[in-house]
Amino acid sequence: MLSSKNFKIWFAVFAVLLIVVFVALVPLRKKSERNFKRNLVELTESDVDRIVFQLPDSDVPPMEFKRKEDKQSWDLVVKGKAFVAEPKTIKTMLRYCVNMRSLRVAGTNSNRWAEFKVADTNAVHVEFFGGKNKLGGAFIGKFSYLPQQGQNAMANEGRGKMTTYVREEGENTVHSVDGYLPGFFVKDTKYYRRKMIFKAEKQDITRVFAQLPDGSSYDIKRIQPGVFEIDGQPVDTTGISKYLYSADNINSRDLLDDVTPDMLKGEVSTIRFEVENMDPVTVKAYETDDENKHIFTSSMSPGVYWGDPMDRLYRMTFKPREFFIQK
Repeated sequence: MLSSKNFKIWFAVFAVLLIVVFVALVPLRKKSERNFKRNLVELTESDVDRIVFQLPDSDVPPMEFKRKEDKQSWDLVVKGKAFVAEPKTIKTMLRYCVNMRSLRVAGTNSNRWAEFKVADTNAVHVEFFGGKNKLGGAFIGKFSYLPQQGQNAMANEGRGKMTTYVREEGENTVHSVDGYLPGFFVKDTKYYRRKMIFKAEKQDITRVFAQLPDGSSYDIKRIQPGVFEIDGQPVDTTGISKYLYSADNINSRDLLDDVTPDMLKGEVSTIRFEVENMDPVTVKAYETDDENKHIFTSSMSPGVYWGDPMDRLYRMTFKPREFFIQK
């Protein structure tokens, strides 16, 4: 058996060896952690007030988004011209394209940039600014999709794995991140523009007041959930149900770029929606003598104008009083 003295010696040797191993391994671990970057374009979303992206197609000009003073609204600027942007679209872009979590390193030098489409010439280059300072940027590259295999495919409705390759600006490393990021960057400017005329949950609409060019008007009020009256009389249940179903989400891509308020001189139809927990929304349709048929405005999207060449918007929004009368 070991004597007490020998035991102490062996224990001291073991402790020294343990310390040596620890000192040797810790720097290697830290170096490994430093080399693998967990999050790309690390910044605070609320600090971003300008986003610029350039598509790899040389004929497409850069698109720029500027946050307005209210901190909630955005403008899209293309070739110096500003349009009202859809804030939810910009918010989603920010949520997915900053603080991106790296799934793995796909390449560590420029030799594979072209393959992953993260080179300066074949990637979407997106930059984020706050005030006069540039906060970060990235090159959004190739997208890949791996269908789900096995027994879980049916349970998850066949959803597979979507991956995008990304290179952070100023870095050589290519990372794979989760999601279809190229979908946020398209040529069509209308994708980013505000298209909403009216949107609300149909069960929250409490009143619809309309004034038509022929001088007629009607006032539909909810007297209890699911029950309405028009000018104090019962409404047709089927009619009001169909109307609220279609009227709770009115939008259009027929955006007009060259309309000014002084051009709105035709006969006007007006409708006001009152909704629980939100400001009333007033929609107006001005008759025109051209292919637009009507020019629409909405207090939900100030500064935006829509044409109605097929009369789809007008038929959806403005119903004659008889439509709501019990048959």
